[in-house]
Amino acid sequence: MLKNKRIVSTIALTIILITSFNTLSFGANMPFKDIDGSYAKKEIIALYNDGVLSGKGEGIFKPKDNMTRAELAKVLAISLNLEEDREFAKKFTDVPQNSWHVGYVGALAKSGITDGTSPNTFSPNKDVTREELAVFFIRALDLENKANELKIEPKFTDNKNISSWARNHIGLATEIGFITGIPNANGSFSYAPKTSAERQALAILAYKFNYNKDEYLAKVGQIVQPPKEEPKDPVDPPKPTEPKDPAPKDPTDPPKPVDPEKPIPKDPIDPPKPVEPPKEVEEDFIEIKNISGKQMAFLNSYLMNIEFDIEGNIVGKEVVVIVNEGTKNEIRLKMGAPKSYDFYFDGMVKSIDTITVYIGNEKFEITNNVNWK
Repeated sequence: MLKNKRIVSTIALTIILITSFNTLSFGANMPFKDIDGSYAKKEIIALYNDGVLSGKGEGIFKPKDNMTRAELAKVLAISLNLEEDREFAKKFTDVPQNSWHVGYVGALAKSGITDGTSPNTFSPNKDVTREELAVFFIRALDLENKANELKIEPKFTDNKNISSWARNHIGLATEIGFITGIPNANGSFSYAPKTSAERQALAILAYKFNYNKDEYLAKVGQIVQPPKEEPKDPVDPPKPTEPKDPAPKDPTDPPKPVDPEKPIPKDPIDPPKPVEPPKEVEEDFIEIKNISGKQMAFLNSYLMNIEFDIEGNIVGKEVVVIVNEGTKNEIRLKMGAPKSYDFYFDGMVKSIDTITVYIGNEKFEITNNVNWK
């Protein structure tokens, strides 16, 4: 009988121990009872177990509560392995020396990630907006200079609401997948930059920073910028093309031996026939050379003969432009109001390929139309 009682007692003790072990295991894996419905449940548990995040009471995390600047300071200081600095926090009159966050605020300010909301205030109880949260983490990743260099435009439907000082940071953070935004019903994403960030949103970014930082830094190195086009000098004339007929030789060159059997022509080289300018050409003459197909055309140094008054208005005169494109086409440039130009092709439409003409810093695409403004 005693033996049976011992067996029953042993079984009961085993059940108690197993139950206690399961309860302890569940408590370790689920530190908060209010995160079952949070999209950041996994991240909250991992960060809590590593001492990065803490709750707001016994078994309470409040994932949808707004995050304060003091809470963000703690998470970033721990994530960056910064040593608490109570002394540096003395510059902020609104951070008491006996507050739980004083060392974290001092450490974050000393690191340069924040200067406070003014030279002597930190506003520890102020909510952090979603755009501020992105800026803080881009700074923590040491990517602020890169963000301002790349100037990537965010791809959210509410871009117009993003502050100018946060636009580059959010653009880079989106490009590397560090932030994704809020999905809309039509498949697009918004960001709600001025909305206060929730504690569960902080958990998502803190998790990415602590456990996947190298992955996001590697993505920055893979960003390819489009090549920058070198600006062309619109007033530099093109290099002269070689004439089809051989040019006269330099008289200093030694002459080639003459074949005595062949007669020497009196005029061995026909000079090019002189081109007579049209009757309308006066001192305001500009010549556009080497136009072929869609090749660029640049004005030569005679450009300065076009006159503008000091306010930038045109002084109402006409300039004749000769286009050497096989046959000569007269183009009259009529200058009217400021930044207004009319082109005429002998008063009628000419069938020529599109050419580009630069007049000063103005660029004109000339096709077979009559007028442009």
